[in-house]
Amino acid sequence: MQVTVELPDDTASLPQGERTALAAFVVQALKDGVLSKEQGRRLMNMERFEFDDFIRDHQIERFAYNEEDLARDVETLSKLSAEGFFNR
Repeated sequence: MQVTVELPDDTASLPQGERTALAAFVVQALKDGVLSKEQGRRLMNMERFEFDDFIRDHQIERFAYNEEDLARDVETLSKLSAEGFFNR
């Protein structure tokens, strides 16, 4: 599907005007839960880590990875390691 959006001349003529409009759409759609992270990444035509930076820069909390997430992941990895999961 193709969607066409008409931008006012003063907006479209700005450097990166189309890209800025697309980014605004993606940010809001991610915040509203309309787009998945992967869909947003593809729309922005970004690599995974580049899109992670985009998410962080635009403070999209639903995909933010914080210190609590890291602590839970470290705890899980420690438990799995202690159980010999990685030695199989």
